[in-house]
Amino acid sequence: MSKKILLLALSIFGTASISLSAVSSTCTFTSDIVLKRYDTHEDVQIMQRILNTDPATLVAKTGTGSMGKEGRYFGTITRNTLLKFQHKYASTIGLVAE
Repeated sequence: MSKKILLLALSIFGTASISLSAVSSTCTFTSDIVLKRYDTHEDVQIMQRILNTDPATLVAKTGTGSMGKEGRYFGTITRNTLLKFQHKYASTIGLVAE
């Protein structure tokens, strides 16, 4: 499996400035959309799909947010999963929000 490098930035002010860059033969996505928690946007669904490619950063195991059932809502579960992702890739990202 090819190694993916994904970059997601979440500011300490609770907004997500999604700049996703996946280095892989199967996934490339970039967006300059700024999202706040509780926003709804199609880019959230894309972000959840990317997060769900790694068992350590699954949005949900079953139901809404799980693989194949990703949604457009940027709620607490998506935010917490994004934080897990940031901690896992902290050395690559260089930024981890709390």
